[in-house]
Amino acid sequence: MVIFLTGSTHVGKTWFAQKLMERYQFPYVSQDHVKMGLIRSGYTNLTPYDDDKLTDYLWPVTREMAKTAIENHQNLILEGCYFPFDWKKDFTDEYLSEIRFLCLCMSEEYIEKNFEKTKEYASCIEKRMEEGDYSKEMLFGENIRYRKGFEAYNLPYTLITNDYEKTIKRELLLAFVPEEIRSYLGNQEFARNQVGMSESDVLMFEHDVLKIQKKSVETENEAQIVSWLAGRLPVPEIKFYCTDSERAYTLMSRQKGRMLCEEEYLTRPKQLIHYVAEGLKLLWSVPVETCPLTASRLSERLKAARYNVEHGLVDLDNVEPETFGPGGFANPMELLVWLETHQPAEELVLTHGDFCLPNVFGDENGICGFIDLGKMGPADRWQDIAIALRSLHHNFAGKYSGGKAYFAFEPSMLLEELGIEPDEEKNRYYLLLDELF
Repeated sequence: MVIFLTGSTHVGKTWFAQKLMERYQFPYVSQDHVKMGLIRSGYTNLTPYDDDKLTDYLWPVTREMAKTAIENHQNLILEGCYFPFDWKKDFTDEYLSEIRFLCLCMSEEYIEKNFEKTKEYASCIEKRMEEGDYSKEMLFGENIRYRKGFEAYNLPYTLITNDYEKTIKRELLLAFVPEEIRSYLGNQEFARNQVGMSESDVLMFEHDVLKIQKKSVETENEAQIVSWLAGRLPVPEIKFYCTDSERAYTLMSRQKGRMLCEEEYLTRPKQLIHYVAEGLKLLWSVPVETCPLTASRLSERLKAARYNVEHGLVDLDNVEPETFGPGGFANPMELLVWLETHQPAEELVLTHGDFCLPNVFGDENGICGFIDLGKMGPADRWQDIAIALRSLHHNFAGKYSGGKAYFAFEPSMLLEELGIEPDEEKNRYYLLLDELF
Protein backbone atom coordinates (compact mmCIF):
# COMPACT_ATOMS: atom_id res chain seq x y z
CA MET A 1 0.00 0.00 0.00
CA VAL A 2 1.26 3.49 -0.91
CA ILE A 3 -0.06 6.72 0.56
CA PHE A 4 0.29 9.98 -1.34
CA LEU A 5 0.13 12.77 1.24
CA THR A 6 -0.01 16.30 -0.08
CA GLY A 7 -1.55 19.70 0.50
CA SER A 8 -0.71 23.36 0.67
CA THR A 9 2.26 24.81 2.48
CA HIS A 10 2.34 24.88 6.30
CA VAL A 11 -0.64 22.54 6.62
CA GLY A 12 1.32 19.93 8.56
CA LYS A 13 1.99 17.28 5.92
CA THR A 14 5.29 16.13 7.38
CA TRP A 15 3.91 16.00 10.93
CA PHE A 16 0.94 13.97 9.66
CA ALA A 17 3.33 11.62 7.82
CA GLN A 18 5.18 11.13 11.09
CA LYS A 19 1.92 10.22 12.85
CA LEU A 20 1.02 7.77 10.08
CA MET A 21 4.41 6.14 10.39
CA GLU A 22 4.06 5.79 14.16
CA ARG A 23 0.57 4.29 13.94
CA TYR A 24 0.95 1.95 10.95
CA GLN A 25 4.72 1.35 10.87
CA PHE A 26 4.94 2.56 7.25
CA PRO A 27 8.19 4.30 6.28
CA TYR A 28 7.78 7.69 4.67
CA VAL A 29 9.81 9.67 2.16
CA SER A 30 9.63 13.45 2.00
CA GLN A 31 9.75 15.03 -1.44
CA ASP A 32 11.57 17.93 0.24
CA HIS A 33 14.42 15.58 1.18
CA VAL A 34 14.65 14.27 -2.37
CA LYS A 35 14.50 17.83 -3.68
CA MET A 36 17.30 19.09 -1.46
CA GLY A 37 19.41 16.03 -2.16
CA LEU A 38 19.22 16.70 -5.89
CA ILE A 39 19.79 20.46 -5.52
CA ARG A 40 22.69 20.24 -3.06
CA SER A 41 24.41 17.47 -5.03
CA GLY A 42 24.33 19.59 -8.17
CA TYR A 43 22.12 17.20 -10.13
CA THR A 44 19.81 20.13 -10.98
CA ASN A 45 20.06 23.89 -11.29
CA LEU A 46 16.59 24.38 -9.89
CA THR A 47 16.21 26.18 -6.56
CA PRO A 48 13.83 25.44 -3.65
CA TYR A 49 11.63 28.30 -4.89
CA ASP A 50 10.96 26.86 -8.37
CA ASP A 51 7.78 25.11 -7.28
CA ASP A 52 6.13 24.50 -10.66
CA LYS A 53 9.34 23.32 -12.29
CA LEU A 54 10.12 21.14 -9.28
CA THR A 55 6.75 19.39 -9.62
CA ASP A 56 7.58 18.45 -13.24
CA TYR A 57 11.09 17.43 -12.18
CA LEU A 58 10.23 15.40 -9.05
CA TRP A 59 6.98 13.77 -10.11
CA PRO A 60 8.53 11.12 -12.40
CA VAL A 61 10.80 10.08 -9.51
CA THR A 62 7.92 9.98 -7.03
CA ARG A 63 5.72 8.10 -9.49
CA GLU A 64 8.26 5.36 -10.13
CA MET A 65 9.03 5.00 -6.41
CA ALA A 66 5.33 4.35 -5.84
CA LYS A 67 5.17 1.76 -8.62
CA THR A 68 8.26 -0.02 -7.31
CA ALA A 69 6.81 -0.22 -3.78
CA ILE A 70 3.51 -1.61 -5.08
CA GLU A 71 5.19 -4.16 -7.34
CA ASN A 72 7.24 -5.41 -4.40
CA HIS A 73 4.22 -5.48 -2.04
CA GLN A 74 5.83 -2.87 0.20
CA ASN A 75 4.21 -0.11 2.23
CA LEU A 76 5.32 3.48 1.74
CA ILE A 77 4.19 7.03 2.48
CA LEU A 78 5.26 9.66 -0.07
CA GLU A 79 4.78 13.16 1.32
CA GLY A 80 5.18 16.61 -0.19
CA CYS A 81 3.63 19.31 -2.31
CA TYR A 82 5.01 18.21 -5.70
CA PHE A 83 2.10 16.07 -6.91
CA PRO A 84 0.44 17.15 -10.18
CA PHE A 85 -3.33 17.44 -10.05
CA ASP A 86 -3.66 14.93 -12.90
CA TRP A 87 -1.45 12.30 -11.21
CA LYS A 88 -3.96 9.48 -11.72
CA LYS A 89 -3.37 9.37 -15.48
CA ASP A 90 0.07 7.86 -14.87
CA PHE A 91 -1.26 4.70 -13.17
CA THR A 92 -3.32 1.73 -14.29
CA ASP A 93 -6.26 0.55 -12.20
CA GLU A 94 -4.04 -2.19 -10.73
CA TYR A 95 -1.72 0.43 -9.25
CA LEU A 96 -4.54 2.80 -8.27
CA SER A 97 -6.18 0.12 -6.13
CA GLU A 98 -3.06 0.14 -3.94
CA ILE A 99 -2.75 3.95 -3.63
CA ARG A 100 -4.51 6.14 -1.08
CA PHE A 101 -4.52 9.87 -1.76
CA LEU A 102 -4.65 12.16 1.27
CA CYS A 103 -4.67 15.93 1.02
CA LEU A 104 -4.85 18.55 3.74
CA CYS A 105 -6.07 22.10 3.17
CA MET A 106 -7.02 24.92 5.51
CA SER A 107 -10.10 27.10 5.30
CA GLU A 108 -9.76 30.88 5.21
CA GLU A 109 -11.49 31.07 8.60
CA TYR A 110 -9.01 28.62 10.12
CA ILE A 111 -6.04 30.56 8.73
CA GLU A 112 -7.47 33.83 10.03
CA LYS A 113 -7.80 32.45 13.55
CA ASN A 114 -4.63 30.35 13.63
CA PHE A 115 -2.10 32.14 11.43
CA GLU A 116 0.40 32.66 14.25
CA LYS A 117 0.19 28.97 15.15
CA THR A 118 1.04 27.96 11.58
CA LYS A 119 4.27 29.94 11.95
CA GLU A 120 4.92 28.61 15.45
CA TYR A 121 4.68 24.98 14.35
CA ALA A 122 6.29 25.41 10.93
CA SER A 123 9.47 23.63 12.03
CA CYS A 124 8.03 21.10 14.47
CA ILE A 125 9.44 18.19 12.39
CA GLU A 126 12.10 19.71 10.15
CA LYS A 127 13.80 23.09 10.23
CA ARG A 128 12.50 25.43 7.52
CA MET A 129 14.45 28.10 5.73
CA GLU A 130 13.62 31.74 6.45
CA GLU A 131 10.40 32.73 4.71
CA GLY A 132 10.33 36.45 4.13
CA ASP A 133 7.14 36.44 2.07
CA TYR A 134 5.14 34.30 4.48
CA SER A 135 1.79 36.04 5.14
CA LYS A 136 -1.90 35.37 5.59
CA GLU A 137 -2.52 36.45 2.02
CA MET A 138 0.05 33.98 0.70
CA LEU A 139 -1.44 31.18 2.81
CA PHE A 140 -4.98 32.10 1.67
CA GLY A 141 -3.87 31.99 -1.96
CA GLU A 142 -2.01 28.69 -1.71
CA ASN A 143 -4.87 26.88 0.01
CA ILE A 144 -7.42 28.19 -2.48
CA ARG A 145 -5.16 27.17 -5.38
CA TYR A 146 -4.83 23.63 -4.06
CA ARG A 147 -8.52 23.25 -3.38
CA LYS A 148 -9.51 24.47 -6.83
CA GLY A 149 -6.97 22.14 -8.41
CA PHE A 150 -8.22 19.10 -6.51
CA GLU A 151 -11.85 19.95 -7.23
CA ALA A 152 -11.11 20.36 -10.95
CA TYR A 153 -9.71 16.82 -11.05
CA ASN A 154 -12.35 15.38 -8.70
CA LEU A 155 -9.76 14.55 -6.04
CA PRO A 156 -10.72 14.31 -2.37
CA TYR A 157 -9.25 16.63 0.22
CA THR A 158 -9.71 17.22 3.93
CA LEU A 159 -10.57 20.80 4.83
CA ILE A 160 -9.36 21.89 8.26
CA THR A 161 -11.94 24.32 9.56
CA ASN A 162 -11.66 24.26 13.34
CA ASP A 163 -10.02 21.60 15.51
CA TYR A 164 -6.72 20.61 13.86
CA GLU A 165 -5.87 17.69 16.15
CA LYS A 166 -9.37 16.24 15.92
CA THR A 167 -9.16 16.38 12.13
CA ILE A 168 -5.79 14.62 12.10
CA LYS A 169 -7.03 11.89 14.47
CA ARG A 170 -9.94 11.29 12.12
CA GLU A 171 -7.64 11.09 9.11
CA LEU A 172 -5.33 8.65 10.89
CA LEU A 173 -8.22 6.21 11.31
CA LEU A 174 -9.54 6.71 7.77
CA ALA A 175 -6.15 6.81 6.04
CA PHE A 176 -6.59 3.60 4.03
CA VAL A 177 -10.34 3.72 3.44
CA PRO A 178 -11.17 3.58 -0.31
CA GLU A 179 -12.46 6.72 -1.97
CA GLU A 180 -15.95 5.36 -2.68
CA ILE A 181 -16.55 4.74 1.03
CA ARG A 182 -15.05 8.05 2.11
CA SER A 183 -17.14 9.87 -0.47
CA TYR A 184 -20.29 8.16 0.82
CA LEU A 185 -19.51 9.03 4.44
CA GLY A 186 -18.48 12.61 3.77
CA ASN A 187 -17.50 14.53 6.90
CA GLN A 188 -19.83 12.72 9.30
CA GLU A 189 -18.74 12.48 12.90
CA PHE A 190 -17.92 9.04 14.27
CA ALA A 191 -16.79 7.31 17.44
CA ARG A 192 -14.44 4.36 17.74
CA ASN A 193 -16.11 1.29 19.23
CA GLN A 194 -14.18 -0.23 22.17
CA VAL A 195 -16.55 -3.09 23.06
CA GLY A 196 -15.55 -6.70 22.40
CA MET A 197 -12.25 -8.37 21.61
CA SER A 198 -12.04 -7.77 17.87
CA GLU A 199 -8.72 -6.57 16.42
CA SER A 200 -10.68 -4.56 13.85
CA ASP A 201 -11.08 -0.80 13.85
CA VAL A 202 -14.85 -0.35 14.22
CA LEU A 203 -16.03 3.19 13.54
CA MET A 204 -19.58 4.10 14.57
CA PHE A 205 -21.40 6.71 12.48
CA GLU A 206 -24.96 7.90 13.04
CA HIS A 207 -26.52 5.36 10.67
CA ASP A 208 -23.56 3.23 9.57
CA VAL A 209 -20.67 1.19 10.90
CA LEU A 210 -17.30 0.90 9.17
CA LYS A 211 -15.14 -2.13 9.97
CA ILE A 212 -11.48 -1.99 8.95
CA GLN A 213 -9.78 -5.33 9.43
CA LYS A 214 -7.20 -7.67 8.03
CA LYS A 215 -8.48 -9.32 4.85
CA SER A 216 -9.39 -12.95 5.48
CA VAL A 217 -11.81 -15.75 4.71
CA GLU A 218 -14.02 -14.34 7.44
CA THR A 219 -14.32 -10.88 5.90
CA GLU A 220 -15.34 -12.40 2.57
CA ASN A 221 -17.72 -14.80 4.31
CA GLU A 222 -19.48 -11.94 6.11
CA ALA A 223 -20.26 -10.18 2.84
CA GLN A 224 -21.52 -13.38 1.22
CA ILE A 225 -23.62 -14.65 4.12
CA VAL A 226 -25.63 -11.41 4.29
CA SER A 227 -26.37 -11.71 0.58
CA TRP A 228 -27.42 -15.34 0.96
CA LEU A 229 -29.70 -14.62 3.92
CA ALA A 230 -31.67 -12.12 1.81
CA GLY A 231 -33.59 -10.64 4.73
CA ARG A 232 -34.34 -13.88 6.58
CA LEU A 233 -32.55 -12.65 9.73
CA PRO A 234 -32.10 -9.19 11.29
CA VAL A 235 -28.53 -8.56 10.12
CA PRO A 236 -26.95 -5.30 8.91
CA GLU A 237 -27.18 -4.25 5.29
CA ILE A 238 -23.71 -4.24 3.71
CA LYS A 239 -23.43 -1.07 1.63
CA PHE A 240 -19.80 -1.40 0.54
CA TYR A 241 -17.29 -4.22 0.76
CA CYS A 242 -13.84 -3.38 -0.58
CA THR A 243 -10.41 -4.94 -0.18
CA ASP A 244 -6.83 -4.10 -0.97
CA SER A 245 -3.79 -6.33 -0.65
CA GLU A 246 -3.96 -6.33 3.16
CA ARG A 247 -7.26 -4.98 4.46
CA ALA A 248 -10.99 -5.38 4.10
CA TYR A 249 -13.37 -2.43 4.48
CA THR A 250 -16.99 -3.24 5.28
CA LEU A 251 -19.51 -0.42 5.52
CA MET A 252 -22.83 -1.62 6.88
CA SER A 253 -25.97 -0.19 8.39
CA ARG A 254 -25.84 0.45 12.11
CA GLN A 255 -27.73 -2.13 14.14
CA LYS A 256 -30.70 -0.91 16.15
CA GLY A 257 -31.27 -2.00 19.73
CA ARG A 258 -28.68 -2.61 22.45
CA MET A 259 -25.97 -5.23 22.92
CA LEU A 260 -26.98 -8.03 25.28
CA CYS A 261 -23.82 -7.37 27.32
CA GLU A 262 -25.16 -4.01 28.52
CA GLU A 263 -26.06 -3.53 32.15
CA GLU A 264 -29.77 -3.21 31.53
CA TYR A 265 -29.78 -6.87 30.49
CA LEU A 266 -27.20 -8.13 33.00
CA THR A 267 -29.38 -6.83 35.84
CA ARG A 268 -32.34 -8.80 34.45
CA PRO A 269 -30.85 -12.29 34.15
CA LYS A 270 -34.08 -14.15 33.44
CA GLN A 271 -34.86 -11.89 30.50
CA LEU A 272 -31.27 -12.03 29.23
CA ILE A 273 -31.15 -15.83 29.28
CA HIS A 274 -34.50 -15.91 27.48
CA TYR A 275 -33.16 -13.49 24.83
CA VAL A 276 -30.05 -15.58 24.28
CA ALA A 277 -32.20 -18.68 23.76
CA GLU A 278 -34.46 -16.72 21.41
CA GLY A 279 -31.45 -15.61 19.37
CA LEU A 280 -30.12 -19.15 19.04
CA LYS A 281 -33.50 -20.51 18.01
CA LEU A 282 -33.88 -17.72 15.48
CA LEU A 283 -30.61 -18.72 13.82
CA TRP A 284 -31.48 -22.40 13.86
CA SER A 285 -34.82 -21.73 12.20
CA VAL A 286 -33.10 -20.81 8.91
CA PRO A 287 -32.73 -23.86 6.61
CA VAL A 288 -29.11 -24.43 5.56
CA GLU A 289 -29.54 -26.98 2.77
CA THR A 290 -29.00 -24.34 0.08
CA CYS A 291 -26.25 -22.39 1.85
CA PRO A 292 -23.20 -22.33 -0.46
CA LEU A 293 -20.74 -21.29 2.26
CA THR A 294 -18.55 -23.92 3.90
CA ALA A 295 -15.97 -21.97 5.95
CA SER A 296 -18.00 -22.58 9.13
CA ARG A 297 -17.92 -26.37 8.79
CA LEU A 298 -15.71 -28.15 11.30
CA SER A 299 -13.32 -29.51 8.67
CA GLU A 300 -12.70 -25.98 7.35
CA ARG A 301 -12.41 -24.49 10.82
CA LEU A 302 -9.74 -27.05 11.67
CA LYS A 303 -7.80 -26.10 8.54
CA ALA A 304 -7.97 -22.44 9.61
CA ALA A 305 -6.92 -23.41 13.14
CA ARG A 306 -3.90 -25.30 11.76
CA TYR A 307 -2.89 -22.23 9.77
CA ASN A 308 -3.11 -20.08 12.91
CA VAL A 309 -1.02 -22.53 14.93
CA GLU A 310 1.65 -23.02 12.25
CA HIS A 311 1.99 -19.27 11.71
CA GLY A 312 2.08 -18.28 15.39
CA LEU A 313 -1.27 -16.46 15.26
CA VAL A 314 -2.84 -17.92 18.40
CA ASP A 315 -3.32 -15.16 20.99
CA LEU A 316 -2.12 -16.84 24.16
CA ASP A 317 -2.97 -13.74 26.21
CA ASN A 318 -6.69 -14.28 25.59
CA VAL A 319 -7.24 -17.95 26.36
CA GLU A 320 -8.92 -19.55 29.35
CA PRO A 321 -6.41 -20.11 32.21
CA GLU A 322 -6.93 -23.88 32.25
CA THR A 323 -6.40 -24.46 28.50
CA PHE A 324 -2.60 -24.57 28.55
CA GLY A 325 -0.13 -25.50 31.26
CA PRO A 326 -0.55 -27.88 34.24
CA GLY A 327 -3.66 -30.00 33.73
CA GLY A 328 -4.17 -28.63 30.21
CA PHE A 329 -2.41 -28.82 26.86
CA ALA A 330 1.31 -28.21 26.53
CA ASN A 331 0.93 -25.81 23.60
CA PRO A 332 -1.39 -24.87 20.72
CA MET A 333 -0.05 -27.62 18.46
CA GLU A 334 -0.89 -30.30 21.01
CA LEU A 335 -4.40 -28.87 21.32
CA LEU A 336 -4.78 -28.80 17.53
CA VAL A 337 -3.78 -32.45 17.20
CA TRP A 338 -6.30 -33.38 19.89
CA LEU A 339 -9.06 -31.46 18.10
CA GLU A 340 -8.21 -33.12 14.78
CA THR A 341 -8.36 -36.60 16.30
CA HIS A 342 -11.50 -36.10 18.42
CA GLN A 343 -13.91 -34.54 15.92
CA PRO A 344 -17.55 -34.97 16.98
CA ALA A 345 -20.35 -35.67 14.51
CA GLU A 346 -22.02 -32.50 13.19
CA GLU A 347 -25.75 -31.84 13.28
CA LEU A 348 -25.90 -28.86 10.94
CA VAL A 349 -27.87 -25.71 11.68
CA LEU A 350 -27.21 -22.07 10.84
CA THR A 351 -24.75 -20.82 13.48
CA HIS A 352 -23.43 -17.38 14.24
CA GLY A 353 -19.93 -18.76 14.88
CA ASP A 354 -19.14 -16.26 17.65
CA PHE A 355 -22.35 -16.06 19.67
CA CYS A 356 -21.15 -13.85 22.51
CA LEU A 357 -23.29 -11.15 24.08
CA PRO A 358 -21.75 -8.10 22.32
CA ASN A 359 -22.65 -9.66 18.94
CA VAL A 360 -26.38 -9.95 19.67
CA PHE A 361 -28.80 -7.01 19.98
CA GLY A 362 -32.15 -6.77 21.68
CA ASP A 363 -34.95 -4.30 22.29
CA GLU A 364 -38.23 -4.34 24.21
CA ASN A 365 -39.66 -6.85 21.74
CA GLY A 366 -36.81 -9.39 21.81
CA ILE A 367 -33.86 -10.08 19.53
CA CYS A 368 -33.48 -7.41 16.85
CA GLY A 369 -30.07 -8.05 15.32
CA PHE A 370 -26.77 -9.89 14.95
CA ILE A 371 -23.36 -8.44 14.08
CA ASP A 372 -19.82 -9.76 13.41
CA LEU A 373 -20.96 -12.43 10.99
CA GLY A 374 -17.60 -13.55 9.60
CA LYS A 375 -17.89 -17.04 11.12
CA MET A 376 -21.60 -17.47 10.35
CA GLY A 377 -22.70 -20.54 8.40
CA PRO A 378 -23.70 -24.21 8.72
CA ALA A 379 -22.15 -25.93 11.75
CA ASP A 380 -23.13 -27.94 14.79
CA ARG A 381 -25.44 -26.08 17.18
CA TRP A 382 -22.92 -26.56 20.00
CA GLN A 383 -20.59 -24.19 18.17
CA ASP A 384 -22.95 -21.43 19.32
CA ILE A 385 -24.18 -22.96 22.57
CA ALA A 386 -20.66 -23.34 23.95
CA ILE A 387 -19.69 -19.72 23.18
CA ALA A 388 -23.03 -18.43 24.51
CA LEU A 389 -22.62 -20.31 27.79
CA ARG A 390 -19.10 -19.00 28.24
CA SER A 391 -20.16 -15.44 27.40
CA LEU A 392 -23.06 -15.54 29.86
CA HIS A 393 -20.79 -16.88 32.60
CA HIS A 394 -18.07 -14.27 32.04
CA ASN A 395 -20.48 -11.34 31.77
CA PHE A 396 -22.58 -12.28 34.79
CA ALA A 397 -19.37 -12.87 36.81
CA GLY A 398 -18.10 -9.37 35.99
CA LYS A 399 -15.08 -10.30 33.85
CA TYR A 400 -15.66 -7.28 31.59
CA SER A 401 -17.00 -4.87 34.21
CA GLY A 402 -14.10 -4.61 36.64
CA GLY A 403 -15.19 -7.58 38.73
CA LYS A 404 -18.76 -6.40 39.35
CA ALA A 405 -20.74 -9.65 39.59
CA TYR A 406 -24.40 -9.65 38.54
CA PHE A 407 -25.71 -13.20 38.84
CA ALA A 408 -24.68 -16.76 39.68
CA PHE A 409 -25.27 -18.28 36.26
CA GLU A 410 -25.57 -22.02 35.71
CA PRO A 411 -25.44 -23.63 32.21
CA SER A 412 -28.65 -25.55 32.90
CA MET A 413 -30.56 -22.24 32.89
CA LEU A 414 -29.91 -21.69 29.18
CA LEU A 415 -30.20 -25.36 28.21
CA GLU A 416 -33.64 -25.54 29.83
CA GLU A 417 -34.75 -22.47 27.85
CA LEU A 418 -33.51 -24.19 24.70
CA GLY A 419 -35.01 -27.56 25.60
CA ILE A 420 -31.64 -29.24 25.02
CA GLU A 421 -29.86 -31.88 27.06
CA PRO A 422 -26.30 -31.15 28.25
CA ASP A 423 -23.46 -32.46 26.07
CA GLU A 424 -20.26 -31.89 28.01
CA GLU A 425 -18.06 -33.41 25.31
CA LYS A 426 -19.28 -31.12 22.54
CA ASN A 427 -19.33 -28.11 24.84
CA ARG A 428 -15.68 -28.66 25.77
CA TYR A 429 -14.68 -29.43 22.19
CA TYR A 430 -16.05 -26.18 20.71
CA LEU A 431 -14.66 -24.07 23.55
CA LEU A 432 -11.23 -25.55 22.94
CA LEU A 433 -11.55 -25.02 19.19
CA ASP A 434 -12.31 -21.35 19.81
CA GLU A 435 -9.01 -20.96 21.70
CA LEU A 436 -7.12 -21.22 18.39
CA PHE A 437 -8.91 -18.20 16.87
